[in-house]
Amino acid sequence: MQITSHLRTGKECIVFLVQVYDYEIKDAVLKIEVCKNTEIFQVCCEISVLHALSDLSCIPKILFEGYTMRGSLALLTDFVGLPLESWISDNGNIDDYTIFQIILDLLSCLKKIHAHGYIYGDVAIRNVIQRNGHFYFIDFGLATSLQFYFNPWQEIIQDYDGLCQIIGIIKFGKKMSFLELIDKLKGKLKSFVIFVENASRWKTTDKEEKYLEKFDAIIRQFYEKLPKKILQI
Repeated sequence: MQITSHLRTGKECIVFLVQVYDYEIKDAVLKIEVCKNTEIFQVCCEISVLHALSDLSCIPKILFEGYTMRGSLALLTDFVGLPLESWISDNGNIDDYTIFQIILDLLSCLKKIHAHGYIYGDVAIRNVIQRNGHFYFIDFGLATSLQFYFNPWQEIIQDYDGLCQIIGIIKFGKKMSFLELIDKLKGKLKSFVIFVENASRWKTTDKEEKYLEKFDAIIRQFYEKLPKKILQI
């Protein structure tokens, strides 16, 4: 394995792009823990979550987990792609059709994560990459089991709220409230934001499974109303 570039440094870990020779892929992402004096061990949490979600194709696959020679926890995964922020810069103004394609990819992944009993927990444009023509989440250090929350539905809806924020950043260059987005957006993007805003106000008196079923039913109706062109991603 050889480090080819430094991707970013966070409070708890440093991330590299590396070339590997023991797997069928050429490039991989190496994350190394750099801060041990913390109550939140994001690299350790990410490893646990990736194992729990390992049967999902939209989730990074673990190639290696263990420790460096200096005793730091390390994680090697296979998801390498172009950051969404860079993809936007390369492509200039992004039309609504393309934005909706991005949201559909991310929405599909979130639904699968939630159905497995987890939230992603950090839906943001910085955590999205373009890979093989589709868009994916990376960095699962803040993903958490729904069992740890008193009101799981509100945690789930925060993930979908993050999708709305991504729409605002791509379309208008900034985070915006539901009301601002609804006022400025048109078509299917506006319909999606209205749907999420309505879902955020559902009274959570039943188990979260009931809300996931209700949410999925509305999403299916939403898909059925879409032009076939949009669904042919």
